[in-house]
Amino acid sequence: ETPEDESKLRDIVKSTKVVLTCSGPFELYGKKLVQMCAEEGVHYADVTGETDFFREMISTYDEKARETGACIICHCGNDCIPSDLTVLELNNYAKSKGLELKEVQTYAEYGEGASWSGGTLKTAAYQLGKDRKKMDKTT
Repeated sequence: ETPEDESKLRDIVKSTKVVLTCSGPFELYGKKLVQMCAEEGVHYADVTGETDFFREMISTYDEKARETGACIICHCGNDCIPSDLTVLELNNYAKSKGLELKEVQTYAEYGEGASWSGGTLKTAAYQLGKDRKKMDKTT
């Protein structure tokens, strides 16, 4: 990451009101983005499931985000988006037929060819490779 890259990223952040990101591992690639959003008063949301990452972001940038008016929301929609969208579509369909959706139960079934995304695999490998004995227990 060069100063020029940081400048370009900051320009992008400053040009918007909200940043949504779905690309991890967030602990490797997301810290600078959260920092810039907090500093620039730009709202931020991600889908991380990386507990270490969002704990660190809260302890590091919450105060600055409050000062600038930025809402930093980590762990938003992690693992629930497919189910939530399915229920939304079921509800819309029921309404279009003059019906009311009262209850939904969902489950997931994965076939033999199912696999994890590259980002999920990279995140898992990164997290499993961390020396947890050396980690700061306050974050």
